[in-house]
Order: sequence, then structure tokens, then C-alpha cells
Amino acid sequence: MHVGKISVIHSSFAKWGGAEEYAAAVIKALVGAGLSVDVYTLSLGSGLARLRRVIGAGARWRVLRLRGGVLDSVGFDSIYGLLERYYVFKRLRRLLRGYDVVINTKASELPLGADVCIVHYPVGFVLYNWDRYVVGAGVDPKYYRSLFWRAYIAPFRKAFYRASKGLRDCRVLVANSSWTARLLEELIPGARVVVLHPPIIMRDYVLSSNYARLKDPGLVVTVSRFDPSKRLEAVLSVAARVKRARFVVIGRVDSPSSRHYYRWLIGLRDRLGLGNVFFAPNAPDSLKKGILSRAGIYFHPVIGEHFGISVLEAVLHGAYPIVHRIGGACSDIVEALSYGKCYEELREAAKHIEEVLANGYRPLDEERLQELVAKFSFTAFRERLLRLVEGVLKH
Repeated sequence: MHVGKISVIHSSFAKWGGAEEYAAAVIKALVGAGLSVDVYTLSLGSGLARLRRVIGAGARWRVLRLRGGVLDSVGFDSIYGLLERYYVFKRLRRLLRGYDVVINTKASELPLGADVCIVHYPVGFVLYNWDRYVVGAGVDPKYYRSLFWRAYIAPFRKAFYRASKGLRDCRVLVANSSWTARLLEELIPGARVVVLHPPIIMRDYVLSSNYARLKDPGLVVTVSRFDPSKRLEAVLSVAARVKRARFVVIGRVDSPSSRHYYRWLIGLRDRLGLGNVFFAPNAPDSLKKGILSRAGIYFHPVIGEHFGISVLEAVLHGAYPIVHRIGGACSDIVEALSYGKCYEELREAAKHIEEVLANGYRPLDEERLQELVAKFSFTAFRERLLRLVEGVLKH
């Protein structure tokens, strides 16, 4: 590939999630191809150690500093912080002129034109049109449920919607699922959108012929960050309908808001008297994998999940997925595999769980499992990404 230097811009790695996993995979693929990569970000924080484990050496990190801005007064996690991040990176454009390719790995938060813009969810467009579209994962429901918070973010909705029109200046828009791609094509008529699913490390997901014997159909697991936008209270609603199943929620508690939400969920569970619901906050990977390996069912409560890497992980561990119909988890995993169920109402989700309990656990057959491994491997991801970058250079 005839390319000199590549820059990758990503708002922050301090709070680790699916977008950060995706960005790390992009950087790893570029560095592994022998390309010169400079990464611009506002914060590395605890994410630096994880980045080094994933990527190794090769990329150069350029951390931008903020002084006396909005983030100092309202906090980095404030929704208004997205505007400041946008304006800080907008001032970067002069620095980025010397690169052959600029890749924006979180264009949802930084809707700036680049050669390649990766959009996990077009939050600026959707928030502005929340009467027409589902506000998906990543946005606290309080912003559209409470009259106070609706008034609080009214200026933000208008300002960030205007900023989000910058996505039209991207040479290529990349979506993490076909569901997100269809949404982008509807919101930005004429946009060229390429689907590039996130990769997954495969070494931990090899099913044996005896795998089904390990499964407990009555064990239902959910893996999610403890965040109000993840709708984990839906797990409690379903658990109240299916008393003979045991529900385990595994997830990170890594911020004041997530700790508050986690404590609220515990209180709600106790008030409802649900002895069949258990929480495993900040569980080590070994415990998470052990529970997933035993679980017969994976329940995903999020509406508007952009892709759903945790759903894919669960399927690779042999858990039967039950996910909401709106989102990439339904279209790109459950429907694509013809394995699992998509629901619209919680009573429907409860019904699907009851059916599994009554009829027994259904494993994914070995042939389709191997197809899944090949489709979502890092090797396949790297090859598609490098072809995309090469195509940008040619055209």
C-alpha cells in the first residue's frame, strides 16, 4: 500500500467501551500493516494500559490538553462536553493536512469530515429528531424523559445537530452494522456507507461437541456496562415474569453515574423481592467467561443497540440470544444467523425464555459457528479495513 502517514482521531480512551475496542482494532490493523500512525485524543487515562496490550508498540500518541473550557466546569462526561470535544478537534485541521489518510474513529461524537469516518450511532441527528427515531444506547434516558432535562439539553440538540452535518464532508462513512448503515443512509441522503463489523478475539470461543452438556437453560446472563441507557431494569421486569430462571447481570461500574445506577438497581431488585436476580459488577474476565459458558440464554435489554459485541460474545460462548428487534444485534447477529429471537415487548422476551426452558437448550451447529468465527475474526476485519484505506487513496 503506497501511503506515508495516517492519523487517527478519537475523542477519549479514558472511558472504555465498544467504540474504544473498535478504535484499538483499527490502530492495530494499521500498525500491523507497517504504516506510520499518529493518534490524537483528549485523554488516555486508564485506557493506555489496555491499548498497549491490544496494539503493542508502533503508534504515536498525541494527547490534547484542555484549559479553562466547558469540560472543567461541567465535567468530561457531561453531554455538553461533546460540543467542546468537537470544537477542540475542529482546531486540529491544520495539523492533519500533512497526512495521507485521516481516520475519524468516533465520528458519532466528533462529526468532522475526514477520509474515513466511523459512525457507531448518529447521535446528533437522532437526538434532534427524537420524535421520529429511537434514541439508542449511550444516551441517558433522562434527557428525553424528564421535562427539566429536555429543557437543559435543548440548546445542545440544536448546536450538535448543526455540527453533525459535518459528516456529509466525510469521503467514506463506515458503520458498525447494517442497521446503523441504513439509518445513516436515511439521515444523510446520497451518503456512501460501508459496513465494517467490529472484530472479536476468537481464541476463547471454541465449542466442543459436548458443549451442550455444560449448559443450564435456566441460567440467563446479560453483559453490559451499568449505564441507564442500557435499560438493565428490563432484566428485573423479565425476571419477575420468569421466576424459575436465574438472571445474572455482569458489567462495569466505572463512574459516579454508573455507581448510582448500580445502587438503584440493587434497591429496585430488593423492593421487588427478586431472589432470582444477581449482579456481578467489575467481574474479572475469567468469571465472565465461566458464567457465559454455563448460561443457556443471553438476554439483551437494550433498544437501539448499535451492534452488540456482547451478544456476539455470548453466541460464541454458546448462549441462545434474545435481543430487541430495533438495533444491529437483531439484524446483524440473530437474523443473520437464524439463531435466537428478536422481541419488541418485555412480555415477548419472557415468553421466548419460557420456550427455551420448556423445549431445552438449542446449540448453534458447528458449521455455522465456524462461519461466524471467520466472519468476525480480526484477520477479516484487517483485510477489509486495509482495502478500504487503499480505495480511499486511489479514488
